[in-house]
Amino acid sequence: MKKLKPLLFLCLLSVFAACKKDTATPQPSTPQQEEIAVTDSGSYTVNGKTYVVNSFGNFSVSNTDASLKIDSVVDHVNYYISGNKDSVFFARTYGISNYKDEGYMEISFFKKYSKTEMHKDGTGLLYNPNDPIDLFKVGKYNFQVDYTRANANNGVAVSIYKNGRSYITRSLAENTTIKQESQNASHFEIISLKHLKYGAYLLEAKFNAVVFDGEEKPHQVTNGYIRMTIP
Repeated sequence: MKKLKPLLFLCLLSVFAACKKDTATPQPSTPQQEEIAVTDSGSYTVNGKTYVVNSFGNFSVSNTDASLKIDSVVDHVNYYISGNKDSVFFARTYGISNYKDEGYMEISFFKKYSKTEMHKDGTGLLYNPNDPIDLFKVGKYNFQVDYTRANANNGVAVSIYKNGRSYITRSLAENTTIKQESQNASHFEIISLKHLKYGAYLLEAKFNAVVFDGEEKPHQVTNGYIRMTIP
């Protein structure tokens, strides 16, 4: 019986160690769990005033023809416009507002896709990219002034309440003073894209841009920042 005592002592020591391990201080929650509670927000400065936006405004998805051009004009009034039928110009737009000081910002992400790179959604009406986060990968993107006009280029666009949009709002049939070169000093960069616990993504981006009002007068937007959930 005396020879069993060391073995008994080792068993008791093992049990004690196991109990001590079970009562260790719990680890803090993971960043993904903390990010679930993060709300959409953003800020920007225009004409010397800084706006902070923190209320979700709107969300939309659109499909249009890509690389639009005027085919013919009849009686100087009727314009016949066509695009590439094998492609889809896909766009997702997110709006964030703050009604208290009239701050409102819309960010659009868009790209031309071949239909072979897309699939129909549950309604059978809209095409969606096969890669759902293709538009939101970390990196730099260009502001494209032909957004909603010719839809010939991939990139981003911004619309600022009362101050204007970074793109041409006139139709292909109308003349414009806005050139792509007007955005040469602008930049838009997605600096972070994190996969959240429940399947969505948290995007962070920063930007500077030029927006044009209804008379195509330019306004400089600086210190732009946005943090939003991508479903």
